[in-house]
Amino acid sequence: VEGLQLTDFTFTAAKGKITMPASSQFEALVHSEIGVALANNKTPKEIGSIILSVAGGSYLFNFSESKQTRQTEFVAPTTPGTYSAVLTINFTDQTSGVFNWQVQAVPYGQIYEKKKGQKIFLSDAIISLYQQNQLWPAASFYQSNPQTTGADGIFGFMVPPGKYLLKIEKVGYSAETINLTVSGVVINPSVELLYLPLAIKDVIKPVA
Repeated sequence: VEGLQLTDFTFTAAKGKITMPASSQFEALVHSEIGVALANNKTPKEIGSIILSVAGGSYLFNFSESKQTRQTEFVAPTTPGTYSAVLTINFTDQTSGVFNWQVQAVPYGQIYEKKKGQKIFLSDAIISLYQQNQLWPAASFYQSNPQTTGADGIFGFMVPPGKYLLKIEKVGYSAETINLTVSGVVINPSVELLYLPLAIKDVIKPVA
């Protein structure tokens, strides 16, 4: 589009708290909200409308007077995969332009053990995310930290790019610690925990 590039749009997660790195393909957890915005001062000429089409849905951009931006939100598909997206810009001079990009909907990570070669998902595992030796303030990004797994063993975070430490704990299992350098915005590793049998002294009661 003349005078306008895809990188002029801002893509965000966590209700605008996290800005995604500029790219023609964006990664987000399945069923997470993604915001798309274009500042007024980025437009080469007056815009009539902007429409986003993705995963079978169409979303009209609204103009925010206070922010001087046009913006919309959509929810990433619930099925993991790569989805084509189209931004159509209609200018008031009857010209238009199109940007093509992609959304990669990625699954949540899962905590599991292996029994007879099969993955068994673990509930009640506690996943804590740290940054600079402090618990990452997830509440400021509309998320929870620590997270506790349910029967499906899933967890996931969407975070600003940076270095993080992930700690996974479950009673009766080995604890795992993973150092991560996040260049996108998703933290979703699947992690195997090892079952720790009770020590003999815990099983056999001493004779009185």
